Amino acid sequence: MGGAQMAEAILGKVGNYLVAPIQQEFKSMCFFNSNITELETQLKGLKRTREDVQMGVDENRRKVRVVGSTVEAWLTIADEVTTEAEGIIQDKAKVKEGCLNGWCPNLKLRYSLSRKAVKKTKVVVDLQAKGVQYTKPFYNPHPLCLETILNNRDFTGFESQRKKMEEIGTALKDDEINLIGVCGMGGVGKTTLVKEVAKRVKEDNHFNEVAIVVVGQKPDLPNIQACIADMLGLESLRGKKCSIVRADLLHKRLQQDNNKVLVILDDVWAEFDLQDMGIPNLKGAATNFKLFYTSRTQDLWHDLPTKREIPLELLSKDEAWQLFREKAGDSVEARDLQPIAKQIVNKCDRLPLALVSIGRALSKTSGRNATKKIWEGILGRLTCATNTPADEQLSLRLKLSYECLENEEARRLFLLCCLFQEDEDIRFEDLARYRTGLSLFDRMNQMEEVRDQVFLIVDDLRSRYLLLDSEKKECVKVHDLMPDMGISIAIDKFALVSHGAISQWPKTATPEHYTAISVISDQIEELPEELTYRNLEFLMLRCQKLEKLPPNFFEGMGKLKVLELRGFCGILTLQSLRNLTSLSLEGFGGTLYNVSVMGDLRNLETLSFRCSKIKELPKEIGELVNLKLLDLRYTTLLARILAGVVSRLARLEEAYVSSSKFIDWEGEGEGEGKGKEEVRNANLKEFGFLSNLNTLEIGIRSNVVIPEVPIFSKLKKYKVVISCYHYNDFNYRYYSENKCERVLWVEKQIPTPSDNGGIVSLLSCDGLYLKGKGCKDLVQELQLRDGVNGLQQMKVLMIEQGDTPECLVNSTNLVHLPTAPAPKIFPILKRLDIFTYLN
Repeated sequence: MGGAQMAEAILGKVGNYLVAPIQQEFKSMCFFNSNITELETQLKGLKRTREDVQMGVDENRRKVRVVGSTVEAWLTIADEVTTEAEGIIQDKAKVKEGCLNGWCPNLKLRYSLSRKAVKKTKVVVDLQAKGVQYTKPFYNPHPLCLETILNNRDFTGFESQRKKMEEIGTALKDDEINLIGVCGMGGVGKTTLVKEVAKRVKEDNHFNEVAIVVVGQKPDLPNIQACIADMLGLESLRGKKCSIVRADLLHKRLQQDNNKVLVILDDVWAEFDLQDMGIPNLKGAATNFKLFYTSRTQDLWHDLPTKREIPLELLSKDEAWQLFREKAGDSVEARDLQPIAKQIVNKCDRLPLALVSIGRALSKTSGRNATKKIWEGILGRLTCATNTPADEQLSLRLKLSYECLENEEARRLFLLCCLFQEDEDIRFEDLARYRTGLSLFDRMNQMEEVRDQVFLIVDDLRSRYLLLDSEKKECVKVHDLMPDMGISIAIDKFALVSHGAISQWPKTATPEHYTAISVISDQIEELPEELTYRNLEFLMLRCQKLEKLPPNFFEGMGKLKVLELRGFCGILTLQSLRNLTSLSLEGFGGTLYNVSVMGDLRNLETLSFRCSKIKELPKEIGELVNLKLLDLRYTTLLARILAGVVSRLARLEEAYVSSSKFIDWEGEGEGEGKGKEEVRNANLKEFGFLSNLNTLEIGIRSNVVIPEVPIFSKLKKYKVVISCYHYNDFNYRYYSENKCERVLWVEKQIPTPSDNGGIVSLLSCDGLYLKGKGCKDLVQELQLRDGVNGLQQMKVLMIEQGDTPECLVNSTNLVHLPTAPAPKIFPILKRLDIFTYLN
């Protein structure tokens, strides 16, 4: 090669080295926009790949599979590269800003960003190519089971519901609460409310995932686990046979980091082990998982400190009418239909399920022909409790509450409540007496034990919303729709129930079938001469216009155990009832014919003349050797209880003679020297023959010297009123409010000596009222007989117009051992009233 050629080659190479960089830089300047555009295009591809990889990761996490570290690392790098690339793209705007108000572009920045875009594009392309190997063409979509729930047309948004939703919302956001329960009777709207909860938490994104499953009265826990798992995308759980493995899988799924999950269990009937099912531990505060449930039973999982229970009450009257009008349509405003519509709403008693189901049924009939006859027919069906298509679902819901009762005694007690009049305040006491009469608690011999058991069962029925609280104390009510359901069950099994506007005794095809009859009418005036119910055990007969019972009315009822004739004012003959164990003649204002028959009721255990008009207690009552309870309260005409009647009631446990006209008991020293032929009243000493007596309510004349009767000091409960007034129904409110069980009420102007032994034994009370000068010695006796210890059990102490000492207790003179603390004075006193002193 010649020199010239060599020089040319050298210069060419030098030119290439010098020109190529210049060309490259020139290309970076010239192709700035295309480089940025290419980066944007490749970045979109990377984002799509990243979404595909993330879908696979999410799917595997839903299935509780471990995601490889390589994939996790790729996602991290992809996020970092994406952030860097977006920064380059965003800086494009700065190039246009340049200087001289944009007339001169920033060439240096243009060059720098263009080069960065080229380099980052290569990184993006390589990263995307690597990420494709972690993807697949198809993925299982996230479950969308809530889409049908989110369309919740039944939620009305009334004020009462709005307030409950606010309570629920507050609880869901409280990190200290992770178990929330909504409780209410069947048909009150729990399921509708819980659907609205699911809808709102999804819309608000307060939880990443929501699963809802119906538990039911017979929960299939493996199926419940599987349903929750399905809604969370954990399909593999269904194939696991081992309960431990299933629980572990579900637990891990619910406890995943950075994933807030709400599980809703609808229609829970009883507690079950949540941890065995895979639910995370709820005893401590947790922010990522919450459990929400609805139930007809209160106090489920009551030992969990992180629980909040929210009761769901009935609608208000205005809301009930508004809901019914919405479902039934404008026809309810028609002049001839509105009165019927309001009766139907009253029958539904503010229960949303009833209002919606019946309202919808009427809206369909109204669309065709809104005649008064159709509406009256629906009202008649509700009244008669027949199964129509409109209320079939309601009856099924209500019946489930009954069928869930495992305790047969609870079932029978509920059905017994359904035999009472609609909307009646049913006294616990009546239930206890009738259950005693029906011998349903065979292992319980004392009335007190039976009463306690009834109270427990009633509480259980109330917690399940089968019974409702009454405004009256120690009473309970049945929801207006419950008796219809209960009666339908009772009719199928054992009962004849006929209430309302009936003028004749109900006809029966198979009288042998019935063991219980309840007939309540204000129109029946006569009864059939002969009725044969050979298996009848319970009869409730309330017919105000009935003037007499046929002489042989009870002959075909030889097995009758419980008889209630409330408000009967006719001629009563009790015969052929030797198996009778409970007799209630409350409000009886008639005549007892052939009173001697009363003595034949040897199996009678409870007898009530409460509020009756009897003037004298039949002496034949003394022959009732098995009588455990005698109720003579509010007998405002009772003037005589013959001597020797009370003392013969050897098994008597409870005697109630308070608020009665009869207070003329004979006391210490009375009756002595009188001839046998002379009529005498019962003496207080007769109670000394009643070794089983544990409860006594009685009024006594203030001038009677109460004899020393050992049984008085052994009474568990008593209410003794010593006064000069007949049927002194003193203000018992303060004592009942403070749960006083032993109350002594004394009104005396004549001094009572401290050696009046009988009254002293009654000073071991927890409620005491003393009025008048005659009570001075009683106050001193209260102080001295046991010192301060005599006041330890006092809950209510009231002294009025009494010539009392200067102080009840002189604390400066208390004597106690040096090593022992001073005794407390009135440690449980709830109320102390001291009125005018007469010094």
